Amino acid sequence: NDVNILKGAIVTADKIITVSPTYAEEIKTPEHSNGLSSIVCENQYKLSGILNGLDYEFYNPATDKVIYTNFDIDNMENKKKNKELLQKEFGLEVNPDKPIIAFCSRINALKGFDLVKGCIERLVNELDIQVAGVGSGDKEYVDFFTYLNNKYPKNVHVSLGFSLEIGKKIYSGADIYLMP
Repeated sequence: NDVNILKGAIVTADKIITVSPTYAEEIKTPEHSNGLSSIVCENQYKLSGILNGLDYEFYNPATDKVIYTNFDIDNMENKKKNKELLQKEFGLEVNPDKPIIAFCSRINALKGFDLVKGCIERLVNELDIQVAGVGSGDKEYVDFFTYLNNKYPKNVHVSLGFSLEIGKKIYSGADIYLMP
């Protein structure tokens, strides 16, 4: 005898899209549907999941005109060149032996940045890593990355705002990608 707005949305929606095909299947079960499995199953004809990930054509380092230099699995020397040029553009210490941890994301707790905030400064200090990122988000995290940018200019550069171009350069030069 309660009103369930999500049930109404499922029933009246033209299309129901989840974050992955697996999750689309999971929400048809009682264990993962919070009591809505029968409604989801009745409307499964309009249910689909789109897998999170990158568009391999748009982010193809062998053909991308935005990144510093193209590379592929047979030419990883140019990957190293992208790292060097990213370090230069971001004002980081140019050092091929320093790993760059990178992200391109909304910067908020839902994306796990509460966890990042809890450990990234220690990683910069104790493991001598570099951080390269791009994104916008909640003031708490924007202020935190502004602080890191200012305190560790040779090891941290986070561009605050949204930029596909910067994101592509980060992807092409990073050693480790942080997927929030």
